[in-house]
Amino acid sequence: MPSLPQYDSVIEQAERKIQLSATRLIYDYETVEGLPMPLASDSAAAVQVLGLEDWVIGQAENQLRIFVNLKIWEILSEYQGANVNIRDYADKIAEIYKSSRYKELASKIEISEDSLSQLAGRITGVDTGKTQDFPNFESYAKVFVLYPIPDITGLWQDDKTFASQRLAGLNPMAIKRVTFSDDIGANWNNLKRKLSPDITEEAVQYFLGPNSSFESAIKEHRLFVCDYEALTHAKAAADAPGAQKGQYLMGPIALFVRTDNFPGLQLAAVQLNQSRTLGGGNNYPSMLAADSAKPGNANKWLMAKMFIQAADLNLNQAVNHLGETHLTEEAFAIAMHRQLAVEHPLYILLSFHFAALIVINKLGELTLLNQDGLIQEILEGGLSGSLELIQNAYADWDFNDFDFPVRTAKRGLDPVSLPYFPYRDDGQLIWNTLGSYVGDYIALYYKTDTDVTGDYELQDWAKEIASTDGGHIKGFNANISSIAELSRIIQRLIWTAGPQHAAVNFPQIDYFAFIPNLPAATYAPPPNNFKTASVDTAEVLALLPPAEQTGVQVKTTYSLAGYRYDQLLGYYDKLDPEARIVCKKYYDALHGGIKSEIDKRNKGREATQGLLPYSFFLPGNIPNSTSV
Repeated sequence: MPSLPQYDSVIEQAERKIQLSATRLIYDYETVEGLPMPLASDSAAAVQVLGLEDWVIGQAENQLRIFVNLKIWEILSEYQGANVNIRDYADKIAEIYKSSRYKELASKIEISEDSLSQLAGRITGVDTGKTQDFPNFESYAKVFVLYPIPDITGLWQDDKTFASQRLAGLNPMAIKRVTFSDDIGANWNNLKRKLSPDITEEAVQYFLGPNSSFESAIKEHRLFVCDYEALTHAKAAADAPGAQKGQYLMGPIALFVRTDNFPGLQLAAVQLNQSRTLGGGNNYPSMLAADSAKPGNANKWLMAKMFIQAADLNLNQAVNHLGETHLTEEAFAIAMHRQLAVEHPLYILLSFHFAALIVINKLGELTLLNQDGLIQEILEGGLSGSLELIQNAYADWDFNDFDFPVRTAKRGLDPVSLPYFPYRDDGQLIWNTLGSYVGDYIALYYKTDTDVTGDYELQDWAKEIASTDGGHIKGFNANISSIAELSRIIQRLIWTAGPQHAAVNFPQIDYFAFIPNLPAATYAPPPNNFKTASVDTAEVLALLPPAEQTGVQVKTTYSLAGYRYDQLLGYYDKLDPEARIVCKKYYDALHGGIKSEIDKRNKGREATQGLLPYSFFLPGNIPNSTSV
């Protein structure tokens, strides 16, 4: 039964201290080369994996499915056009996959300290073979054999759909409203100094009429931007994939406007790069939507959007996904094991929301954060460039960035200015429900603020998280003084572990698996004299990853997003009787009324051409923890 340490008997308090002393021998911090935040020791991951048999088997099944899909694709590619009934062979492979022997194989995977290495071998060991390169965009869809072809394959070239991916796609964290403020959104005075002189006010006039201007659009809350300046401060590895290896990464800028006849955004202009300093010149290749329909410009406009997509993907994968969910969360999980006894009500709660986190991060070290890992194989910056992005972002990050409404408001993305923003709107439903749940759960054990200040395990947890020798979390208060403060902390942690990670991870299958929509790297530079250049389809295809990297990108997509461990608040039957009632109440609210409301919203979104539905905050699609 859960209890606060200050109300236990002397003997019980002593038992808790002994327990924590033993636990600290296992759960310790270690420094990982290239990362600015501490991660857990190998012993912590080894101990945790022993209790995750169902997780290990689920991950292994996912890896076997990926292997079979890519193997069939390899065979079909190799024998394409030959007089061989290769489909029968492919069906045989599929039958092997579906057979009971496959499940038996997965169930026999040994749950031991070697399990992480076994899984790492499965993830990195998928050999996609030497498949043929791609003669057209459609051929990239042939990689989906066992998996359904993503809907985006029929929509990805549409400008409205492109803009909607900023609001309902893989990276909803880049978009900001352009303002005249230093505190909200993107300041226009700073932004305009970065823009090429070719980005004229025709960019907004094309959508808002001949009397409009940048300043009038800003005053009317109609101008938005995705500014990828952060990329220009990271240098791609010398052996990174793509054409930017050994160089500072390109930092594109995309301008969007909101019109009265469409609730989403319209792509107005694209600039392919910017100076690393404001005084470094700004005459970079750029293009306006107003020119995109002119003769000979369609492929050039498509190419420009691909550079935006690659930048968006790299920033999301390195910073929003890996850095700001997986890696930054780990300090809280380590401190939980070191400072909260297993009887502590917050340990009981957070253990569900940190389940498999330390293990998956250790698996990430083995499969991502090494010179032969998946990051090095496919991302524009390679390993060193991606680590530099994480380092730079973490230097500016603090605990307040875990706060969903604060961060969204800081970007100037209110519902009046931006009517269509599924990440914000559906996320607010989940955030509010989690806040109420956490408040009711905490009220079971903390009756007054004195209970909080007197809980010495909790206070030690907070001190360790804030300490430079411990979690090193900036902006975290080392002394928690009230129930309200504690509730907000726990709400932020649960939000980040479950919904936020879901938002920046699981859309990969919908948007990242189809390579032309979201290439992980660009394999050719922009053409010289971009403004006047003529670009054909072959040049656009040359920008995209070849077959080998396509196989790795698809493998990475389904490795990271092809498996869900559990469902949000689905652990209610594992709690004590009072907590079970509280958790079940909010589980039912999430999976009942809130699910119905999101389903209703998605029907409306699908009814408007150019808008995307958003399934990633459906409660059944949100795991409790960052477990993949």
